[in-house]
Amino acid sequence: MRNLSAGNRKDFTIFAMVIILIIGVFIVGLNVVLAKDGKEYTLDESTIVFDKDYNIIELEQKSKIYQKWDGNLYLKTRNEEFILGKNAICYSKSKNKLNIYGDSFEVVKGGDITKYLEQNEIIDLSQNRFLKLEDRKYLVIGNDIKNTTGSIDTKNFLIVHLDKTGDTLLSNYELNMKTIKPLKIKTASYEFDIANEKLIYGEEEIDLKKIIGSTNEYREVKQEIKTASEQEEDKEEEENTHINQIEGKDLVQSAQSQNSPSNFENQPNYLPQSQSQTQNGGQAASNIQTQTQTTTTNNSQQSIQIQNQTQTTTNINKEENKKENQNKTPLAKSINLRAITARSSSLDVQYAILDAENKYQTVYLDLQGDIQKTIALDKTQKNYLITGLTPNTEYKVTLAYKEILENNEIVDGIEDTIIVRTSKISDSITIDKIAQNKLYFTYKMDPNYVYEAAKIALYVGNEKINEVDVDISSAITANGWISSMEFDYGSEIVLKLENAIYEGQEVRRDLQAKVKLY
Repeated sequence: MRNLSAGNRKDFTIFAMVIILIIGVFIVGLNVVLAKDGKEYTLDESTIVFDKDYNIIELEQKSKIYQKWDGNLYLKTRNEEFILGKNAICYSKSKNKLNIYGDSFEVVKGGDITKYLEQNEIIDLSQNRFLKLEDRKYLVIGNDIKNTTGSIDTKNFLIVHLDKTGDTLLSNYELNMKTIKPLKIKTASYEFDIANEKLIYGEEEIDLKKIIGSTNEYREVKQEIKTASEQEEDKEEEENTHINQIEGKDLVQSAQSQNSPSNFENQPNYLPQSQSQTQNGGQAASNIQTQTQTTTTNNSQQSIQIQNQTQTTTNINKEENKKENQNKTPLAKSINLRAITARSSSLDVQYAILDAENKYQTVYLDLQGDIQKTIALDKTQKNYLITGLTPNTEYKVTLAYKEILENNEIVDGIEDTIIVRTSKISDSITIDKIAQNKLYFTYKMDPNYVYEAAKIALYVGNEKINEVDVDISSAITANGWISSMEFDYGSEIVLKLENAIYEGQEVRRDLQAKVKLY
C-alpha cells in the first residue's frame, strides 16, 4: 500500500475539516428548525380564529396554535388541523381582546414603527391603532371603524387584505366582504387609503409600501368628473355656438346678395360696362366702388348688432338655466354590499339601498358557483339569506342594478363583487367516558346543516358491533345529543357518523372519534 505524501495528507485533512464544518452547519440549522417547530400557544374555548382564507373558526374547546418548519402557523383542534398562514389573528369574545401571532409592525403618527416579534396581545380595542402584518395585509383597531361613505360600520378590529390589482377583502367576526372599488377606511385618529397603501394622520401621509415592501400593482387613474349642471352648460354652449355659426353664415349670404349685379341695376349711378367705357368710365367705376363699400359697411354693422343680441339672449338663458339647476338638488342615491356572513349551507347578505326618487329600476344579486341564480332585492330590506348552498364551496356574489336615466334610458351597472366560501360542516363526535362495558358520547350537529336522519355506529377493531339513530332535535342544541352504547373490550374503539341524509340525498362524511384501550 502506497503511503500518502505530505501534500496529499494536507489536502485530505482540509477536505475532512470542510465535511465536518458542513455537517456542523446542518446540525445547527436542523436545531433551529426544530426549535422553531416547537413554538406553541394555547387558546381558550370561544376564541375566534381566522384561517389563511379568512374563514372563521370558533373554538369549542381549548386548542393549540403551533409553528412548523415551513414558517406557517397551524391550529390544532381535537378533530382537525387548519393552516393559518404567516400570521394568526385570534379574538377572544369573552375578554374582548386580540392576540396576534407572528411578526407585526405598528405604525403611529409621525411615521414611527414598532416591531412585535412572534406575539402581540392587544387588550384595549377602543384605542385607535394600526398594524401592518405582512405584504398587503393590515389590521385596523378602534371603537368606530367606517369607510368614507358610511356603508361600512364596525368596531374593535378589521382585517384588511389587498390583492395586487387593488381589490380589497375586509374581515372580522361580523364582516366578510370583498370590494372591487378602491376605498378608504377611517377611525377618529387616521384615514387609511387602502389601494394606494397610504396612512393619513391629518396633513401627514405615511407610505406603507416602504414597510417590508409591497407587491401592490394598483395604479390610480384620475378622471375629470363634471357635475350635471356643468355638463348642461357645455351642451348649451355647444348648441349656441352652432346657432351663431348658422346665423353668421346667413348674414354673409345676405350681404353678398345685396352686393350682387341685380341689385346694382336699381341704383341711379349704375352704368353698364359698355357705357362706362364710352362715358366717363373712371367716374362711374368710382361711384360703383363707393356704393359697394357703403352697403358692405351697413351690412357688417347689422351683422354685429344681430350677433350681440343673440349673445345677450344666450347669456340670459344660461344664467336662468344655471339658477334653475342650482335650485334642482337631486336626492342622494346609493347601493352598498355591507357584508356577507358565510355558513355551511347559506350566505347571509347584508346590503343598503338609498333611492328616494326611485331611479333604480331594480337592484339584484348575481350568484355564481356550483349553483347560479339571480335574486331581485327588496329596496326596503337590509339583508337576504341565500340558502341551499354546498358546504366548503366558493361563490362569487355580485351586487348589480338597472338604473333609469333622465332620458328614460335603462343602463346596467355593478356596484360590488365579493368572493366568499361557505364554511365546512360543523358537527362533532366526542367520546366522553368509558365505564365498564359502556361508552358514553356526545354528538353535535351543525344547526345550519341539519340532517333528516343519521346514525352513530360503534366499531371495535374493524367490526361494527352496534349503532343508534341520532336524535336530531337534541343534536342541534348547544349541548348536543348525549347517548351511550354497550360494547366488548377491544384494543381500539371507533365511533362513526353513517347514513346521514340531507335533502333526500346521502351525505358522505368522514366524521369519527376513536380511543385506544391498554
